[in-house]
This record gives sequence, structure tokens and C-alpha cells, in this order.
Amino acid sequence: MELLDENKCTGCTACYSACPVHAIEMKETKKGFFVPSIDSDKCINCKLCQKTCPEMNIEGINYNQPQHTYLAKNEDAIRMNSSSGGVFLSLAQEIIKREGTVYGAQYNSAIMVEHGRASDIKEAKKFCGSKYIQSNVGDAFSHVLDDLKSGKWVYFSGTACQVSGLINYLTKKNCNMDKLITQDFICHGVASPTFFADYKKALERKNRAKIVKFNFRGKPSPHKLQNIIVDFDNGKRFISASTSQDFFYHHFFKNLIIKPSCFNCKYANVKRVADITLGDCYHPINENINNDGYGISYFQVNTEKGLEFFGSIDTSNMELIETDCNKYIQPNMKAPSEKNPNYDAFWNEYETNGFKAAIKKYGNGSIKDEMKRIAAQIIYKLKTKGQVRQ
Repeated sequence: MELLDENKCTGCTACYSACPVHAIEMKETKKGFFVPSIDSDKCINCKLCQKTCPEMNIEGINYNQPQHTYLAKNEDAIRMNSSSGGVFLSLAQEIIKREGTVYGAQYNSAIMVEHGRASDIKEAKKFCGSKYIQSNVGDAFSHVLDDLKSGKWVYFSGTACQVSGLINYLTKKNCNMDKLITQDFICHGVASPTFFADYKKALERKNRAKIVKFNFRGKPSPHKLQNIIVDFDNGKRFISASTSQDFFYHHFFKNLIIKPSCFNCKYANVKRVADITLGDCYHPINENINNDGYGISYFQVNTEKGLEFFGSIDTSNMELIETDCNKYIQPNMKAPSEKNPNYDAFWNEYETNGFKAAIKKYGNGSIKDEMKRIAAQIIYKLKTKGQVRQ
């Protein structure tokens, strides 16, 4: 049985979850991305994996035209622990009120990204905030199936390709999805778990301590919404100077460490597969909303079910205005991220000579970039004593 080439596979786990004889495992590529691997001795050639795969059945993907678009700000306490406006937690809260379950990306004990399940709001808070790394979905799809079959409401948050895979899987299982709310987000692409693991190791070596907490989107001050903040077990704290100076963000936004399939993403469109789409709004355009610099969410409702669900959530503590989605179309709502010309060379260097050699050769290499990095270091060190910065 043949599946997609690993460079085309999104790693959504639909095939893995659908296999009736458990002949498929999710394994890591050399770049650390999760892709399926078939055990030919177990395979019964039913082809259910192929029939369930969204990438192999593009014509069956159901794209929804956005029905309503909003800008939103939740209360400050929630926003400070969220990537932008903090809308996700209010959506999760409504499902919890209905005694349902919420699925989303969280950090595990090793500070790696995986999908988890929550049945109370304390657990759901672990799903707040951007993670950027490809999530290990594991058995989340089968757990969603079990919850829906038991009559529970389910809220699933993930990349558009993960949402598409879940819908295909549940469809093949003839599962009623009336109580399923799906939510994707505007996605640049998912980063390599291997690169992330090596990045963390570099920080731990530099600070001679273990990481206990990691936040890709810390908010140390207004309009600083993309500072990596890392806490260590010796009490130290690392705050990246900016996205341009941090070597994770440098490689991520240069499209050197995202999954190969992301360069041909079928979901980089205004039309979405999920009921709800979340994103960032950095610069409101002539809107009656206070931009205090601590984050505003872009919120797009794509289906009637999503609209009905949104109408039921408590927005009393939320600043909310309806707007036109055409005013806020982001690059990854028009086209996928473009493959960096040095992508293959970067990974060849990485696999041959390791993390340090690759980032030295393809990282912030110019004199101008280095001067900016050093200047940023000095400024940030002067601002805050006792905090460790790159």
C-alpha cells in the first residue's frame, strides 16, 4: 500500500487513525516531522488510509466562505496568556459549560508540542498561545470519535490540515458531527520538532539550566507580541530581543524549518475548512476598537454551525466589533509560504554537520544583522537587570 511522499504528507494522522488493523505508525523524518509508515506485514490492503487522506482526495475537501468577521479583545488577564486577543478561551469555556471536551496543542513534560484533551477550563488553558511546532496529534482523532459517540460536545483546535484530516476520518467512521466545533487558524506553516528541540538545548546549555516554561508569544510590553520568553529551573528568564534577532524566528520566517508540505498548502485561502478561524490583528483599520498593544484577535466564522455556537458564548467581558474580512486578508490567506531557495542546502548541512553548523551558515549571518543583534542585546540588558537575553 502506497501513501503520499513524506514531502507532500501533512502528518494529520487521518490514515493512522483510520487503519482498522493498526498497520500504520506515525514516525519522525530526518527533519523531525511526523509522517505515517505502513507495516506491510499487517496491512490488509483495504485502502482505507488512501480514501481517508485529504491530500489524496482534494476534490472532497469542503471549503466554506466566511460568513462573518470580527475583531475581538478579551479581558486583560486572559489576553496576557494568549497570543493576541484571547478569544480561544471563551470558545473553550462554552464547550466546558456544555460538559464537553476541548482538544488543542499543548506542551508536554519535555516541552514538546502534542495534542491534548481537556474537560475543564484549567486544562484548556494549556492550549492557549501559539506553538508554531508541528503537533504530535497521537490518538486525538480516535478520542474525538469516542467523545462524539458518547454524546459530548467537542471543540477541536488545530491547523487547517489537521481539521481536514479529522473531518475525513469522522466521515469514514459515519460519525454524527452535529456536536463538533472545529477551529483552525491562519497558519504560516509548522516548524520542525527537531529544530525546536535543538534550539531548546542551545538555550539550556547557555543558561546551564533546564527549561520549565516556554512561551512563543510573550508580551513583555505593549506592541511586543512576539517575544519568546523562557523560564529555567534556576530562576533565570530568557526574553528574545525581537523576531529578527532570535534564531528560531529567523529560520521560521525565512521558511527554512517549516514542513515541506506547507509550501503546497491547500488551505492557504480565505475559504476555510473549519467552522471558526482565528488569527492576529496587529493594525486595526479605522475600527472602533482600542488597540492598547496587548493583542487583538481576528475572528472569522465560516459556517452556520459556527455562527450559532459563537452566538451562545459569553462576550460580556469582550470588546467585539464586526468588520469586513477583505480588510484583513493576510499573506497566508492568499497563498502558501514560499520555499526558501536555501531550504534543501540548509537541511543537508543540518543532517550532515548538525544544528550549530546549519544556523551558523544560514542564520543571522550578515554583518548588518549581527550589528543589529548586538545592539538589541545591549538595549534589552540595560532595560531589565537579571534577565537573560540572547
